[in-house]
Amino acid sequence: MFIGDSYTTGVGGGGTKWTTLLAQREGWREVNVGYRGTGYGKEFHAADCPANGCPDYLQVVSRAVAAHPDVVIVSGGRNDMTNQNRAATNIPKVFQELRQQLPKARIVAVSPFWDSTSYPAGLAVLGTDVRTAVAKVGGQYVDVGSPLSGKTGLLSTGGVYPNADGYRALAKAVEAALQTT
Repeated sequence: MFIGDSYTTGVGGGGTKWTTLLAQREGWREVNVGYRGTGYGKEFHAADCPANGCPDYLQVVSRAVAAHPDVVIVSGGRNDMTNQNRAATNIPKVFQELRQQLPKARIVAVSPFWDSTSYPAGLAVLGTDVRTAVAKVGGQYVDVGSPLSGKTGLLSTGGVYPNADGYRALAKAVEAALQTT
């Protein structure tokens, strides 16, 4: 089960998603409930969202639970830069709900991804909040660093979303971090 944002849904990758690549490598059946433009505390409203809008992560937990996954990977945070207070409130709730509803599942949080520019300090703070919250429920935090940093060739047009090679780099980074935890 993958919960996340546009990076989780593969925007810009031309059909290549890090989640699919990782699931294939691990032998998992992928269920992806990511929504573009969302975050721990950020909803998004656009024509391609469901009628009520693309939900924040807390609102997605029930969909994740309904699938009865053995592993839940939560990734994101970049969209929460516009409302860090709501994100900070929701982050512990997301992981508490996942643990309460899925007591035997492996819960993994991935450090927030960023593009090729300098990693924002606010995003690092959000990552610390995620690390603390997932640890409190007995989950794992995988710090992938910033695999796209300085590598504009791994980004699609516009420089925000990874291209297919960028998503391959993210999959490798997450896989490597999972192996060391």
